[in-house]
Amino acid sequence: MRPGFRTRTPGAASAEASRSRRDQCFAPGHLLRLDDSVQWSLDGSAVFFAHGRNVYAATVDGTDVHQLVDPAPRGFDASDSVGASRIGGMSAISVSPGGTRLLYSTCEYPVNYPTAMLSASPLTGSDYQYDIALVSTSGGEPRRLTNNDAYDNFPVWSPDGTRIAFLSARHRELEAQAFARPHLYTMAADGSKVRHLARGLLGVVNHPPQWSPDGQWLAFVGFEDGGELFVRNLYTIRADGTDLRRLGPAISGPSWSPDGLRLAFAQPEATTVALVTIAADGSDLRRVTTIEHWEPHRDAPGPAHAWIASVAWSPTGTHILVRPNDARPAFVAGVEDRGVTDVGIVRWDTEHAAASEAPFHGIRAAAWSPDGARLVLVGPRHVVTVAADGGPFRGLAQWHETGESWQPLNLRAGLDPVDVTGCATGAAVPDPEANPGLVTDCATLLEVQHGLADGAGLNWSSDRPIHEWAGIALGGSPLRVHELRIDRPDVPRPALSGLHRPLPAALGRLPQLRVLSLIANQLTGPIPRDLGELTSLRELHLDANHLTGSIPPELAQLANLEVLILSQNELTGPIPGDLGHLTKLRDLRLAANGLSGPIPPELGGLKSLERLGMEANQLTGSIPPELGQLSSLAVLSLSRNELTGSIPSALGQLGNLALLFLNHNQLTGAIPPALGQLGNLRFLSLTANQLTGPIPAELGQIESLGTLQLSGNRLTGCIPAALAEVSQYNSDLEDLGLPYCAAAAA
Repeated sequence: MRPGFRTRTPGAASAEASRSRRDQCFAPGHLLRLDDSVQWSLDGSAVFFAHGRNVYAATVDGTDVHQLVDPAPRGFDASDSVGASRIGGMSAISVSPGGTRLLYSTCEYPVNYPTAMLSASPLTGSDYQYDIALVSTSGGEPRRLTNNDAYDNFPVWSPDGTRIAFLSARHRELEAQAFARPHLYTMAADGSKVRHLARGLLGVVNHPPQWSPDGQWLAFVGFEDGGELFVRNLYTIRADGTDLRRLGPAISGPSWSPDGLRLAFAQPEATTVALVTIAADGSDLRRVTTIEHWEPHRDAPGPAHAWIASVAWSPTGTHILVRPNDARPAFVAGVEDRGVTDVGIVRWDTEHAAASEAPFHGIRAAAWSPDGARLVLVGPRHVVTVAADGGPFRGLAQWHETGESWQPLNLRAGLDPVDVTGCATGAAVPDPEANPGLVTDCATLLEVQHGLADGAGLNWSSDRPIHEWAGIALGGSPLRVHELRIDRPDVPRPALSGLHRPLPAALGRLPQLRVLSLIANQLTGPIPRDLGELTSLRELHLDANHLTGSIPPELAQLANLEVLILSQNELTGPIPGDLGHLTKLRDLRLAANGLSGPIPPELGGLKSLERLGMEANQLTGSIPPELGQLSSLAVLSLSRNELTGSIPSALGQLGNLALLFLNHNQLTGAIPPALGQLGNLRFLSLTANQLTGPIPAELGQIESLGTLQLSGNRLTGCIPAALAEVSQYNSDLEDLGLPYCAAAAA
């Protein structure tokens, strides 16, 4: 009988032996080891990670970490079908496409429930077996999706969230075989409609199967019948179970490129191991780089039997993350330039000597942020993030052995509590009993300082009067914090400038804040959704930083907002249409980011808007005619995008418009004569589009027009004579190569 496998004979084991079995749960010894797993939230504001027997959520600002699935006491309750004790470790987790649900598999369920005390699973060798469950990403009661004595593990959502791919050994009589290798399965999101794929293979290796971005294919690593035990091959198969393809030897799980055209994986060579990519049809194998650190199997030390924990293509498609195994450093390789950045061995900067003296190593899980700018790394005692090209680490969570729990690791990297005693004693807040809200604001600001500025440069302190704190303005009765400005020459710049820190979510706990201005401070990470709680906010200035992720739709809750400036960051994704609800907005600037998708027509509802700047992004689609409803608009800048279609005539209704920039797009059609109705227009730039037809004579009727730029189009005919009065210094009419029209007879 194979070690670790027992036949189920009730009554054969003593109570002591049964208790010993219940304290362990493991995969078959011939399969790859199970590692911790980590994934980002869709907006990049949090990470979810499996560790030991539980799933955790941690905010990227290092201020919160909590369990999503609460462990039950040891043993199990016969009336509880889900909350049995987590005896073994979690497997890989998977966040749903909508970001609201999380799949996991854990060895928490008893065999032959509820009579498992004297029996054992032939696959796990214990009284518990792996089954799959899901839980809300906000926590709550988990729901069990599979229920059998077999091994169900590594669940992965399909891109549309309707199906789940997973591994299972349910297909055989496990007691009758020496090796119970799992196979590839899919099921509906509710656990029904289970389908067994790739039946002709001997088994599948313990790597999570990978869906193609379009959800039509699955990639996985498996064994063919008659193949050697540890020689593994990469396969793809259609989601309906047809068209199985063998792509070649593989010693890691695969990763799809964002466009779904290629797969990345580790492949053995004659004497080493390589990171390679291959076309989805099995053609065009390309070598990216050598993997310097890899772990051979103890019984077969050659490259063909090596173990590479994981590879992961970046969301940008430009780099691949490689994690050889727990003991070696991870690295990022450029797909085209072959450049390699080691992100695995660094010294963790902390105030605790025990941690600072040892390098951060033993990476058990790693994942790309949604925008591809950062990585999250899970180690034995730390969860950190780091820029994809290296740089300073940020701490999210730290394991406390004494409490056997994860604790937030505030961005100062220290765990010492914030001293807020002076907020309530009168040292910082005047007459604290009459200003209880200001006491709370004081403590919140000290928490912000603790995480954001590391105490350097800001004079905020619980023993200094709050009205002396740099960048803080008070108002109202009773007093509250009304303004926070770290953007002026008279405020000490070293406090924030040059630091690469995320924006603290604690800022959302300043309910009377009117102005938040953190211009040009090199802040990183996503815009916290918590800022949507600042319902008194009038102005939000976050421009000229390095903020990433998408624009949180929660900002649309700021009904009193008049100024929203997010320009010159690294924001991606679409512009939320919900911003059209901010009816008091006068200034909206989102320029110089990586925003994509169409311009929301809902922005036409911003009747108070005076300035709209969305230039230098990757916006596509046509210009919504609804923008012609912005009757107060004075500046409209949509230049340097990828806009198509014609210029809507509705823009001619913008009677207050002074500056119109539509240059460097892909606009087509004729220049609408309705633009001649813009009686206050001073600057019109339509350069570098694909406009055709004549220059409307109506443009010559705009007496205020001082600058006109039309070159780089396909205009024909002649230049209206009235435009000759536009200064040649301020126009490019001479570059059109067109004659001036003859002046009309008197």
